[in-house]
Amino acid sequence: MNILMGITFTSILLPLASSLQCYQYQGVSWLPQKQNVITCEPNAAFCTSTLIKLNGTLYGEILVKGCLAGNESTCNKTTTTDKKITQIYESVQCCNTELCNSDLIPDVSSTKDHGIQCYVCNGNPASCNGDQLPTVRCTGEQTQCMEISIEGAVTGNEKTRLMLKGCGNLTSCGEFAAFSNGLQPLSYSAAMRCCKGSACNSGTFAESEPGKENGVECYSCADSEQGGCSPEHVKKMKCTGAMTQCLDIIGDTHNRIIMKGCATDSFCQRLYPDFRIPVKSSTSCCSGSLCNQVGIGTSEEAKTKN
Repeated sequence: MNILMGITFTSILLPLASSLQCYQYQGVSWLPQKQNVITCEPNAAFCTSTLIKLNGTLYGEILVKGCLAGNESTCNKTTTTDKKITQIYESVQCCNTELCNSDLIPDVSSTKDHGIQCYVCNGNPASCNGDQLPTVRCTGEQTQCMEISIEGAVTGNEKTRLMLKGCGNLTSCGEFAAFSNGLQPLSYSAAMRCCKGSACNSGTFAESEPGKENGVECYSCADSEQGGCSPEHVKKMKCTGAMTQCLDIIGDTHNRIIMKGCATDSFCQRLYPDFRIPVKSSTSCCSGSLCNQVGIGTSEEAKTKN
């Protein structure tokens, strides 16, 4: 009797133990917040992200995430429905591993499927390394796999590192976008790499190196320091590596300069994933040593960096 009961309980628990977990969400399609983890029904084999877009008199987007029961015939497809006042586009993408729809957002701009799947991740380098990551199919203008390593220490505090992976069509593949405000050899850097073929973005990056002095000097300061970028606190710094441009980062009030330093061409051309400085409004770059003297009076007012 005990043996029979054990077999019965095992047969009940096995389907539950093998049930897929997915993220559930309904709301705006950009940077979805408050995604909940749900356990799917035993017959659900896929996690999904569905983007519904309205064009016409009614316009808007909504992103829905959850589980999908049944076969995959509805996956990775876009359907269009014409109404009198609007068109409704519904694009569904699927994946079949635990919580794989975390960063899965369909693109309804094009239905072309390139037959490429890329690893997708947004996290620290250790968690985004290897070949056990979830994958996403590349559609539309996304024709290659990409991976981006971002490092930041803008305020001079401990460095943070972030890895991004997915499908893309970056024109800046192979570029190195970086700047330094003098508090750290590299205040921000983004190294970008692309590859063609499925699951080719399984690698990782070594920490970025600033390189050797290149002969260019720029004025430097950071508003996080005591005194910030007031003329008496501006210093001179020697640029290194590919940072051959002088930089001003301008705040959002009265064109106030909140940082000065050295930058690469790619950073000046904004060929990098955006990063957030709370009061940042724009950047300005120039070529030639000490050319970023706007806002400090004469060059004699700047102190030489020790």
